[in-house]
Amino acid sequence: MVAGLHHLFFKAARAYHHLEFEKYMSEMSSLNPKIKDYLLEIGLGRYNIQTSNIAESINSTTNTFNVKYNQKTFFVDLEKRTCTCRQFDLDEIPCSHAITGIDKLYQNKYEYCSKWYDIMMYKNTYNGSLSPIGDKEDWNIPEDIKQEILLPPIYKPAAGRRKKQRYKSAT
Repeated sequence: MVAGLHHLFFKAARAYHHLEFEKYMSEMSSLNPKIKDYLLEIGLGRYNIQTSNIAESINSTTNTFNVKYNQKTFFVDLEKRTCTCRQFDLDEIPCSHAITGIDKLYQNKYEYCSKWYDIMMYKNTYNGSLSPIGDKEDWNIPEDIKQEILLPPIYKPAAGRRKKQRYKSAT
């Protein structure tokens, strides 16, 4: 009986539709009549929390939350712009875990991107002009650089027999 309740509890917790949730809750109450009242009393009804395809728990006052995806849990802090997957930290673009929280908080995803990805920063990169280098005869190259002989890297063939590249016929 306990194994059946355990199984039904997790089925109800993972239900995506209200009718499916109610079905599992009624099956649990048929095994133990007090269980449904107890679960609803302590607030474990699935539809009184925010849900999505990726399960997440959100603390909207501090903009921190945990996102569970593929049996892994990621901690996201929108104020510090960090995620334990490190993509948000390194790329300075919200990762999929951060976007889940941003969407749940109804905020603009683009506000969490680094200023370096802004269109004005991109335009400012090419704002200055590039001067042409002129004719090769006019270059001022120091003598020690002219004397340097630049050779290609030393090539060491791999051990073993080389593979033949064969072209298969069209027939």
